[in-house]
Amino acid sequence: RVLFRSLFDKDAFRQTYFYMMLIATISSPVSYATGLFEWQRKHQRAMVPIFMEKIRFGVGVFIIGGLSTLWNFLSPGVLSEIGILTVPFVLLNLLILPLLLYLGHLGGIIAYEGVE
Repeated sequence: RVLFRSLFDKDAFRQTYFYMMLIATISSPVSYATGLFEWQRKHQRAMVPIFMEKIRFGVGVFIIGGLSTLWNFLSPGVLSEIGILTVPFVLLNLLILPLLLYLGHLGGIIAYEGVE
């Protein structure tokens, strides 16, 4: 609880966190679109399972990121104090990490092992 207070009790931290979420949410569709463009260009829209996974998880990342950003925008004090909404907000933000790791893993398979 002391660590939480010392970290989240700073306005600069909360503001920076919001701007980072905003940038990530705005850049997510750009990244997604370039991935679709490369998929179309290099793989002729081959609908193999790995691409279906990347498409699904990419949409999930955008939705979770957008919800987190919107939540923080509508309730900027969600990290100010430990409250009933703080835990679900933090969990929602942490939920995006395994999705991003898995997307990176799939991207590595596509880039280095090829798709068949």
